[in-house]
Amino acid sequence: MTDTAILKETPWETRNIGVPSYAVAPSFFEAPDFTGLERALQALAAKHGRLFVAARLGKGGLPQVPRLQSLGFYVVECTVSPTMVLGRNPVLRAFERDPSDFLPRRYRIEELEFRTLVAVEPDHVALIKTMARDAFEDDRFHCDYQCPREIGDRRFAFWMDDLARDPEVRFDLLILRGTPIAFFARKHSHQIVSGFARERASSGLGEFFWLSTCKAVKDEGYAAVHSLISCNNLQSLNLCARCGYRFKDTGYTFHYWMNPPGGG
Repeated sequence: MTDTAILKETPWETRNIGVPSYAVAPSFFEAPDFTGLERALQALAAKHGRLFVAARLGKGGLPQVPRLQSLGFYVVECTVSPTMVLGRNPVLRAFERDPSDFLPRRYRIEELEFRTLVAVEPDHVALIKTMARDAFEDDRFHCDYQCPREIGDRRFAFWMDDLARDPEVRFDLLILRGTPIAFFARKHSHQIVSGFARERASSGLGEFFWLSTCKAVKDEGYAAVHSLISCNNLQSLNLCARCGYRFKDTGYTFHYWMNPPGGG
């Protein structure tokens, strides 16, 4: 396996974190050559001086972990894929019958609006970026002890810009008494990322909002939805369980840094 087949450039991460960035090719783990991987890492470190590399493994790849660790990779995240077959979920059916049953008593259904943005205006992007910055602390970059927090924050801001420019991405908003308090970005049947404004993080409206997005996806003609969530994010995992999602596809993410920003 050639060096270029082992490590693939990830230019979006180079932009996000300010360090030349790569990912171990998924095909590498089908027939791993750790001597080749070590040689590729050394060559790129000599070329750039600084380096970031990510690697993702399914649970079938766990026997490769000691070799990855011997090269300086370390685990930052375990992920699962919540999935829901929309026509078979009894929780969603109950929500469709009466959404108000999923509201805490302190709210009235007429105080809330669920809106899917047809076009994303600059004001919407700024609002969504603020909510994303407030919401995320459990992702792999924020949990990586070698990554400064400001890089994790900046990475989410860039991500929201990228999603807003994608014409296939839809943004759902939950609006309380005229003020947007939560967002959900989704592409077709993939629920990509969501978050609540900091002051509404414990509002009790999570089930109402997530089920509203599921209903919207169903109304658009899709049979199922799926997402990807870090196991660090227990709040979202518990929310998915309450909404009737099933979990599959355990995965593990590893990071490797050569001279990380901030000195490690």
